[in-house]
Parts: sequence; structure tokens; C-alpha cells
Amino acid sequence: MSYEEDEMRQYELLDTAFKNNLAMPTIDMIASQIFLQKSCSEVQSQNNLYFLSKVEIAIYDYVYHAYTQLDYKADNDFDHRFQCECDYDCECSLNMFAMSAFKNIHRKFASDIDTNPLLNDALDENKIEERARLLNYDLVEIFRVILHRQLAILAYDIGFYHISCKQHEVAMLIYGGLNITTKIDVEQYLREDEVLSRNYKTIGAKGGAQKGANYSKPKEKALEYHDQHFSKKNEDGKFIYSNDKASEKIIDHFKQEKEDLGYEVRSLSKHISLHRKQQFKD
Repeated sequence: MSYEEDEMRQYELLDTAFKNNLAMPTIDMIASQIFLQKSCSEVQSQNNLYFLSKVEIAIYDYVYHAYTQLDYKADNDFDHRFQCECDYDCECSLNMFAMSAFKNIHRKFASDIDTNPLLNDALDENKIEERARLLNYDLVEIFRVILHRQLAILAYDIGFYHISCKQHEVAMLIYGGLNITTKIDVEQYLREDEVLSRNYKTIGAKGGAQKGANYSKPKEKALEYHDQHFSKKNEDGKFIYSNDKASEKIIDHFKQEKEDLGYEVRSLSKHISLHRKQQFKD
């Protein structure tokens, strides 16, 4: 297996691992741990899974409808006053800019849950005894688990990976709280300043904005030089220079020209890998 094939395989494994992780807690897990599936009768077990599946579909529709209405600039006081720890032209600022929009979906869901027919529709097909049994559980909290799990998947699908991880954490926290009958203050957990304190260092607006500009031009130079000197492939259709090797040579070239791009080999290598996939498809 070539270096490029191995690298692509690693990306695929990582992508699969993330998607599998974001899909938790599954309906089966919720039924088993929250509805105590093992202690239920066969009919009750089937009703649990049917009820949760119906809720899952309804929340899926709710989230994706809300996504079409998302306004990333609404209720957002983002002013570029932070600097992340990445050593390349990252998308940390984009993730932080979009966080409020995802929080607004969570807030709207909390206000809609009393008036939305979601709960009643999911319960309607059950007999009176089953409705009473299901209502003994904290259904609103269960709905919130599924909501934040779906928000995590949505964020991942559109490239907001930090938000995706955060939403998944919330889903698992609520799920864990249900297992010990403890409610989680989601609004507190999702506060932007908490997220910032974990991942970013606050600085002046000029410094934060400047960092993004500082890395934009060097990346253009690096990729332009790559296209001129390192885009050739061998007879098997593989790049003659691996991503890392091309990155190393590009950095060395600019250093010899007394110009430091500001990249480490692995950081630039990631950009080259993505650039090659986008620009040099067979």
C-alpha cells in the first residue's frame, strides 16, 4: 500500500469512527438503559422501540427544517477577539461564529416542545395504559438527547467539527444524567465563553483578525509552488512526492528564499492533501 493509499485509508477509518460515535446514544441504548428494556414485557419492548423510532424521525425532520432557516449572524456578537492554537489557516473562527445558530435551534426546541405535536403524535398510537407507562419517563429529556445527537451529526455533515463534538458531548451528558436521574443545565454548558476558555486565548481584535490574514497568503504561495513543482504523477497515477515530502521541500524552498511560511511539515501536508483531492482528481 502506498503512502497516499495508507493516508486515505486512515482518513476513512477516522471518518467512520467519528460517525459511529456521533450516532450514540442509539435508540437501542436509550431503550435498554432508560426504558429498562430487560424488565419490560415483549409488547412493552416493541412499543419502546417503535415510540423512540417515531420520535427520532420527527426530531430529524425538525432539525433539518431548522437548518434551512439557520442564520449564522443572528444574535451573534462575534468580533474576532480570540486566537486559536492552530499553526495553519484553520476554521476555528467559523466554528465559533456558527455556535450561536446551533444554540438557537436548541433554544427554539425547548420553547416548541410544549406546543409542538411531537410528543402527542408519538404517543397517540399507544393504548391508554401504554401512554401512561411511557409518560412515567422523562420524555422531554429523552427528546433532548436525540436532538443534540442529531445536531452533532448535522454539524459534522456541514463541516463544523468543533460544534459537532460539543453537541455530542451534550447528548451524552444528558443521557448520562438520565441514567442517574440528574438533569443537565445545557444552556450553561453551551455558553460561548466556556467554549472559548477551553480552546482559545482571548486577545485584541487586531491580533485575532491578523492571524487569519497572516496564514492566508502563505498558503496560496505554498500551493502555487506545489502546483508548479510537485503535482506530477507516476505511471500508476500516484503523486511522485508524498504529501509530507512535498510539504518538506516547499518549506525548505521558501526558507532558502529567506521567507518563513509559518507552517510545520505536517500542517502544510494536510493542506496539500486536501488541495490534491480537490484539484487533481483523476
